[in-house]
Amino acid sequence: MDELKDIDLTVIIPVYNSAAVIERAVTSVLNNQTVSIEVLCIDDDSTDESWEKLLSLAKIYDQISLVKQIHLGPGAARNYGIANAQGRYIAFVDADDYTNADFHELISIIEQEDADILQFGYYQETPEAEKLTTHKLPISTYYNGKECFTYLYKERYGHGCWAAVYRKSFLKNEKISFPLNSQYEDAYFFRNAVLYSKKTVFSSGVFYHYIRYDTSRSNEWNVKNLSEYCVMYNGHIQSLLLESQKIEIEDAVCFIHILRSCVSEPCSRLIKKYLNSLLYNVENIVIYGTGSSGVRLMELLQSLNFGNLFFCDSDELKNGSFVMNRKVISVEDILLMENCKVLIGSCYIEDILSILEGKKLSGAVVIPKMKDFMSFL
Repeated sequence: MDELKDIDLTVIIPVYNSAAVIERAVTSVLNNQTVSIEVLCIDDDSTDESWEKLLSLAKIYDQISLVKQIHLGPGAARNYGIANAQGRYIAFVDADDYTNADFHELISIIEQEDADILQFGYYQETPEAEKLTTHKLPISTYYNGKECFTYLYKERYGHGCWAAVYRKSFLKNEKISFPLNSQYEDAYFFRNAVLYSKKTVFSSGVFYHYIRYDTSRSNEWNVKNLSEYCVMYNGHIQSLLLESQKIEIEDAVCFIHILRSCVSEPCSRLIKKYLNSLLYNVENIVIYGTGSSGVRLMELLQSLNFGNLFFCDSDELKNGSFVMNRKVISVEDILLMENCKVLIGSCYIEDILSILEGKKLSGAVVIPKMKDFMSFL
């Protein structure tokens, strides 16, 4: 791309194995000449013909800038885009999505409103362009990040980074970026951007087409995905609680209930499914740890009607006592059991594993981020 001055908007597009769709994404953004646009495409070490396709497009459109990086993920690509964008405003487009022809009108809106963020509506549709749902926002202005964040989550409005235009100086001054190697980088970015925004404006217009593929496979979360999901939402809560200048404690309590209502049911279902699979045909189940996480795990196992449940604890003085009417047994007792599974229901994972290994007891199951899991049950 030739050096251009006074660029209005930089559109950042991470690209990975998107040769079949990238042209649509790029040309949808460049369908107008009303504002000065830079399209910054960052190829994430694609293994298909994406890079060749980008080179071809760059020969046609001088507004395109190309970067090729080692495979670091879309978060790293977007961070590079933020750091190197020439436009006064930034938008994100996924390579398999596309924008409306009037997408450029967002610049006049955000400039007129002098806002840090302009959020807008989007269509959710199939790859065949069949519209599934339309997500629209009421015309609104928020000067309080907490109130805006609470409204969006309460209304279950998607938190994709692509459903907004951002003032570049705002993102840089507040050091808002995407985490690396995260399944939910959009949510982290969304949380910080909205909370730190001094002014967020909603447009009632629909400007973006989000392509939803068959999600039957992608929705088969494993425990690692779930752990990260729960940690992310706990992070939302902690951000609100710790930033006293943005939220009062009583408001935080109200918001936590809203947030947990959004995620507790799917998290609970997945945890129960995982435990049923893990403990199928297991005769004796021992929860190592009698603290709050261990107690919550015991409550869950009892609700699933697992029998022969026991506690174990590093404090040997607890041996022979009862917690929740369940006996606390020693590691030696566990060694005498047949068909037994030990679940570590404590944050002191390394210490517990060391104790068990010292007793020649292997096969204990670590439930990742137990504290984060249990907070949503």
